[in-house]
Amino acid sequence: IQLISKNDGRYKAVRSVIKKAGMKVLDVGCGKGRYLRNLLEEFPQNKYYGVDISSEVLKNLDDLAVECREGTITCIPFKDNMFDVTYACEVLEHSVDFESSIREMTRVTKRGGIIIIIDKNDNCYGELEIGDWEQWPNEKNLMQIMHKYSVDVKINHGINYENEKNKDLFTSWVGIVK
Repeated sequence: IQLISKNDGRYKAVRSVIKKAGMKVLDVGCGKGRYLRNLLEEFPQNKYYGVDISSEVLKNLDDLAVECREGTITCIPFKDNMFDVTYACEVLEHSVDFESSIREMTRVTKRGGIIIIIDKNDNCYGELEIGDWEQWPNEKNLMQIMHKYSVDVKINHGINYENEKNKDLFTSWVGIVK
């Protein structure tokens, strides 16, 4: 399993919201657990959860202390108000409905908890070849959707990845649940 570098800007964005011991953290679209493996190593005192659309992919996390469930960003199979931090890295771009995705992430996150979306933004269409099914969020539109469910939404640009030089391909949207 290929790990994500702890110096990767996407990982650093997630890690920056892990503030204390005893947090419940959900990775939506966790895949093989690249982010979760690093978080478990750096912050073992927290409880980690993962959701992915593929039960086959989730088998890659069997060796980790992570509670995993099959689901999607628009249908997260966990109770309301359960998590302190809910994050999705490069998952929203595969969603059929951004608003349902944000609403669902908010539903499972405690009031005062943090939601973080890290994804490509539509300002960078043409930078990479993408499939017809992939859509990148518009910065302002996604911020408006998040404002319905979150306060203090911040947009962060220039998130580096895998030592690439394009400083604006990835953006993070971070909000505190109302």
